[in-house]
Amino acid sequence: MKYKDYKKKALHVGAATIFLLSTISPSVSNASFGDTTYKVGDRSQDIFQVKEILEQLDEETEFEDNEDELNLFTEELEEIIKSFQTKNGLEVNGEIDTELLEFLQAQIEETHEDSNIEADNNTETVQENENENDVNEENIENKNENDDNEENIENNNTQEDEKPSENDNEVVEEKKVEQKQIQENKVTNFSTNSKTTETVLEKGVRHDSVKTLKANLKKLGFTVPGNGTNLYGTQTEKKVKEFQKYFGLSVTGKVDKKTNNKINTILKTPLQRGKSHNDTKKLKADLKAIGYPVPGNGTTFYGKDTEAVVKKFQKEQKLVVNGIADEVTLKKIASLQVPSILEKGVRHDSVKTLKANLKKLGFAVPGNGTNLYGTQTEKKVKEFQKYFGLSVTGKVDKKTNNKINTILKTPLQRGKSHNDTKKLKADLKAIGYPVPGNGTTFYGKDTEAVVKKFQKEQKLVVNGIADEVTLKKIASLQVPSILEKGVRHDSVKTLKANLKKLGFAVPGNGTNLYGTQTEKKVKEFQKYFGLSVTGKVDKKTNNKINTILKTPLQRGKSHNDTKKLKADLKAIGYPVPGNGTTFYGKDTEAVVKKFQKEQKLVVNGIADEVTLKKIEKLLKNTKPIEKTEYTNYNLTLSQAVNRQLSDSTPQTDKYANKPAYVSANYIKMNGKAKISSNDVTVYSKPNILYPTDKTLNKDESITILREATDEIKRNNNDWLEVSNNGQVGYIEKSSTKMTQGEVTATVNVRAEKNTSSHIYGQLTKGSKVNVKSTTGSWYEIEYKTWRLPTASDLSAEMNPKNADKFQHLRLDTLAGATAKQLNGMLKGKGVLDNQGQAFINGAKQGKVNEAYLISHSLLETGNGTSKLAKGIEVGKNKSGKPTVVTDSNRGNLTSIKKVYNMYGIGAVDSNPNNAGAIRAYEEGWTTPKKAIEGGAKWVGQQYIHNAYKQNTLYKMRWNPKMADGYAWKQYATDIGWARKQINRIKEVYSFIDRPNYHYDIPKYN
Repeated sequence: MKYKDYKKKALHVGAATIFLLSTISPSVSNASFGDTTYKVGDRSQDIFQVKEILEQLDEETEFEDNEDELNLFTEELEEIIKSFQTKNGLEVNGEIDTELLEFLQAQIEETHEDSNIEADNNTETVQENENENDVNEENIENKNENDDNEENIENNNTQEDEKPSENDNEVVEEKKVEQKQIQENKVTNFSTNSKTTETVLEKGVRHDSVKTLKANLKKLGFTVPGNGTNLYGTQTEKKVKEFQKYFGLSVTGKVDKKTNNKINTILKTPLQRGKSHNDTKKLKADLKAIGYPVPGNGTTFYGKDTEAVVKKFQKEQKLVVNGIADEVTLKKIASLQVPSILEKGVRHDSVKTLKANLKKLGFAVPGNGTNLYGTQTEKKVKEFQKYFGLSVTGKVDKKTNNKINTILKTPLQRGKSHNDTKKLKADLKAIGYPVPGNGTTFYGKDTEAVVKKFQKEQKLVVNGIADEVTLKKIASLQVPSILEKGVRHDSVKTLKANLKKLGFAVPGNGTNLYGTQTEKKVKEFQKYFGLSVTGKVDKKTNNKINTILKTPLQRGKSHNDTKKLKADLKAIGYPVPGNGTTFYGKDTEAVVKKFQKEQKLVVNGIADEVTLKKIEKLLKNTKPIEKTEYTNYNLTLSQAVNRQLSDSTPQTDKYANKPAYVSANYIKMNGKAKISSNDVTVYSKPNILYPTDKTLNKDESITILREATDEIKRNNNDWLEVSNNGQVGYIEKSSTKMTQGEVTATVNVRAEKNTSSHIYGQLTKGSKVNVKSTTGSWYEIEYKTWRLPTASDLSAEMNPKNADKFQHLRLDTLAGATAKQLNGMLKGKGVLDNQGQAFINGAKQGKVNEAYLISHSLLETGNGTSKLAKGIEVGKNKSGKPTVVTDSNRGNLTSIKKVYNMYGIGAVDSNPNNAGAIRAYEEGWTTPKKAIEGGAKWVGQQYIHNAYKQNTLYKMRWNPKMADGYAWKQYATDIGWARKQINRIKEVYSFIDRPNYHYDIPKYN
């Protein structure tokens, strides 16, 4: 259809709004194209529809009837749109955009409402009886009243809807005009009466104007419950009263002239959706100023965004929410706006905000933060202005306000992140105020705390914010990258003070000039500490100065290294008075100065690296501390050996690989065995005269049924009756190996094939034994590794003259190791890695030598890798008994904890992991550290500080109270146990500088 045909259709209907709302695409009639924008050159049916709307709304606008350009965006359309946008206060861009469409839609809706026409193509009759189908308002309010109106439902004659043809348009139009006339007459009559005598709408009135009233009240935010009937009921009266009270009218509940005028005034205000007015620009600016910005460029158009922001403002300010900038809303906006200048005497909510902000910035106004700008507020504002270099007026003008806001918005404050924060942290660190952490971009509580400390110490306002004054002060304290001759800076004064502390005093009064004398002393310092001698304080020189200044080995500080320093000084002839504590006091400083002076070092009283190197050098030429004492066993060595043989069960692995023999008379061959060679003949009777065709080969398995006597000779048991694969026969004993036998009576196991040889042990009746060979009347058997030693074996191990001196090291004295030294030994030793301090603590608590503890622990834990060392979970069962956790019982246990055992305490051989873990749980050893320290105490009590005073490895193996019958109370049965422990202890000692050696050597009569 051509453009003029559309136009003709619209005129024929006689109502532009009906055309617009019924023929325009939904995207136009709803004023929403999404993100679509049309400009010159675009084609769209929507462009055609906008042309039609513009022609209907603006009498001066008319487009040519060119069929090819109906839906084309032409340059002519661009100029018309620009003119329209200019007239209506819209953004002038000559485009069909969202703002233009929203405005057009508002104009359509407004035109439609003012026409007061109810056009419905599906309804052909006008409803005349307003009381019919009336959801009576009183039915909502007075449910006890019986209102017959509920039954008064409209009984319209049901007619089949007919769709009017194009030729029926005139008939439809006449009926609609007639309907419109009826409506206008009703309104006119009411209006006429109101001119002669003042008409009042009040409770009980029924009139069409009541419906209009209710609709208007709804627009204004005072919705009357119900279906909007023509009855003025209790609910309507209630809402009118609310309206009157809200807008400051007499609260009568009646719509008199003043109330009606107020309603109409608000309804006609340009400050509502769909209208344009210069006041809208100011409204948007005012809303933005109080924190409610409207999206866009602040045009004169009051669109959906403006309405949405106004509604949000009304809701948050507890006003009636209608989206209209009515007088109450405007008054509230004005009350929240900050006066252009805040000064003494002003009362305003913004004064409370000002006081809160000043407090954040470190200028707290005394009092309760009221809205009064008084003397104290003026005073603090003056302080703020002076501090930040503003004109000191005591008034908060634009500059002062901007300065406050700038500081409040800085990212250099707690809770914010910014790249500048990394630089700030680096700068603070450079001037001696390090912030904990990795120097991230986040400004957290630690950063704030350091900034506050800096501000306090530098006598600045303390607010924790890195404001411009704080940043300027930080910059002033930063040291130039290189200090050299000719530089003037405060850091030079600090340099001179530091050099003086280190023993390189610069002559003069300590000015900020880096002169010839300063250069000279810096060169001396560099040479003394092995740096490049340039006379300039570069990064390396500065770091060296700071390192020495921060050492704990100087007066007034405490550190474990101070104890070692004192011990070392004592060892080289410079004892420090006192008990060798960790504190570096005046006495320590005095001795260090004396040492430095006598050794021709720089005298500063600090144990710097040069001083420590000199001490170390002298120590190497000094013998370690060694002490020897003796313990009398009150026996001869021979008597002691006999006591061990009679009162204990000594064992040795010396003979583990030696053959062991038992008499053949005590072994019954009746078990499994294997053939020792190939082609072994099987006999039918136990004699070589009865061979069979069957042979057996090497390693074939047989079962020994019994020993047999030679069928002819009858004088020996050299034959065996055997079975193989179900067949029975006889073979010679010498043809078997790994033969199983049963001991028929208790028999000695001997070193040789005779009864006078050394006894290794005994076999009891009924025990099983593997026979290795059966030659003659003695059988060689498989026997255990640990066997009884000879008296000479015992004598050799027990003789103090044969023993390494470490067997006699007192285990109740400390070696004097440091954690660093022990950690060197423990590196790579599983969970024991880096536990040097724990062993030192345990050694002190249990009064046990730390080297012994480590040796013992490494042995028991397999170098820190055993299950007990890595930790085993234990919990309590329903009876409260500690139980090792498994996958199946975990859900039934409580108080589950992982425990550790580093010395094998309680780890019985039958089930060492379970028993050791339960013991650790009972002891509370829930960390490796607790296990090391707690276990050390137990070891000390049970084995070293016991009633037998077994305080050396030798004594632990050979009880010094054996003369009194206590040879049984010994740590091990292995006669070589003490000898085998010393290598590990020696290894630990090798990591200790100048350890203590305290020996206790046994003496025999």
